[in-house]
Amino acid sequence: MLLKLNMDAIMKKMPEISTEQLNSLILSIDSFNEAWGIKNLQSQHLHMNQAALNFTGIPSNFNIEGKLDHECPAPWAELAPELQDHDRRAEKSGKSVCIIETHFWNNGESIQPYFCEKFPVYNKDKQCVATVWHARKFNSLSPLELIDKRSPSALILEPPNDLFTKSELRIIFFAVNRLCCKQIAKKLELSHRTVENRLLIIYQKIGVNSLHQFITYCKHTGFDKYIPTELISKGVLFIS
Repeated sequence: MLLKLNMDAIMKKMPEISTEQLNSLILSIDSFNEAWGIKNLQSQHLHMNQAALNFTGIPSNFNIEGKLDHECPAPWAELAPELQDHDRRAEKSGKSVCIIETHFWNNGESIQPYFCEKFPVYNKDKQCVATVWHARKFNSLSPLELIDKRSPSALILEPPNDLFTKSELRIIFFAVNRLCCKQIAKKLELSHRTVENRLLIIYQKIGVNSLHQFITYCKHTGFDKYIPTELISKGVLFIS
């Protein structure tokens, strides 16, 4: 019913595409269980599937049809210029364009990176008439995880436990990513000796005495997926 009610309004904003093609496109993305949406060449949102509405936090009573990014009551609205640049790149490239998108969620209380990919949509005359986007929480997979045949998993922004201070959590992040004490000291603008001492305290707290044991602990507890929020800045990073 929703598809029939919205079709006329959507078609007015996409005259270059046939009703049959648009109908097929909407039916396709509505069948997916991940977040998908459609935007026209003016970067107006035309349709989001239910997973996208849930993912973006759009209120159930808000009509996204014809709305630009900055007009939507969602955290990513503040990144509207970068997101529209993403649209233009997808339209001009003739292929998918990927970004890592980082912004605040939960009323500004947390910051989260997301992976977003956009694809150009063409009509029968091979003209780009829209973009389709797909988004999900940003997953990571290190070379070591690939060797261990571990599946990618989403990064987390809340520490798995409350054993550590904020300064210790920052050191844990860099140490689990195999930076040495001198490199960590440079990143955090601390002395080499201070980092060594704090790392020793961390080892004592979890009852380990080697880097190997520390890495094993991080894998088992989830610290290998943890990023301190203060190390992340809002914005868009193009990766293709």
